[in-house]
Amino acid sequence: MDQVVESSRLEKLRNIEKLGLDPWGHRFDGHQPIQAILQLPADVPEDQRPNVKAAGRIVSRRIGGKVHWLDLRDWSGQLTTRKTTSDDGKHEAAEFSDWSSRVQVMVGQKQIGEVGWALANELDLGDLVGIEGKFGKTKRGEPTIFAEKLTFLSKSLEPHPDKWAGMSDMEYRLRHRYLDLTYNPELLDITLKRVKIVRRIRSYLDERGFCEVETPTLHAIAGGAAARPFKTHHNALDIPLFLRIALELHLKRLLAAASRRCTRLAGCFAMRGSAKSTIPNSR
Repeated sequence: MDQVVESSRLEKLRNIEKLGLDPWGHRFDGHQPIQAILQLPADVPEDQRPNVKAAGRIVSRRIGGKVHWLDLRDWSGQLTTRKTTSDDGKHEAAEFSDWSSRVQVMVGQKQIGEVGWALANELDLGDLVGIEGKFGKTKRGEPTIFAEKLTFLSKSLEPHPDKWAGMSDMEYRLRHRYLDLTYNPELLDITLKRVKIVRRIRSYLDERGFCEVETPTLHAIAGGAAARPFKTHHNALDIPLFLRIALELHLKRLLAAASRRCTRLAGCFAMRGSAKSTIPNSR
């Protein structure tokens, strides 16, 4: 099944190239964060709707005649909760976690022209696109970008998780973190919080006079108590080397040389088993 889906996406990529578009996309400068777009006034007359320029990943796609409805998402928002309805009669209404920087896009055949409409028919779930148009609300009150120009940015060739079941297999999620970040808003929230924590730690140490330095990744001696090291070999020097386990060994040498407070934030490498709780320490 996955091979069929991948073949279909490859065929669509070739069709995009036949339209005279770069199949690998290009720069799309000047776009606004989707979260910022959602803060714009939407309850305004049609002729007063603000012009917007957004870029993001297609996380939902609905086709209705000469109109396509896309849900576009980027990382500018935060974790939130949404509610589903049971309009299709197959699934019960439920609450689910989502990312707040998600906006509906209306792509109409008349509004985006012949080439744009041909491109819209070659899009898939997971593709990256750029949208230029007006921001307002639909008759049902949904904040929407009414597309006037569609820009192709990148094609997603691998099949994506099921819309309802998602990524329920933990083993699959751990081996495909890029998909997990795309469809698991809780993980994305944790990841972005970690970025902020590391940034704050660096800022805190810098404000107090610490000097961040570079230390070797390859060591001649395996330091780090009883942890088992990863081994490698330096071909030019013909010597065995070990991936870094402990950061403090070289920091102590720097303290002896410079008599100044030093710090180093970096990954360490040690074989501590394959449990989920120890994998971060084995990077």
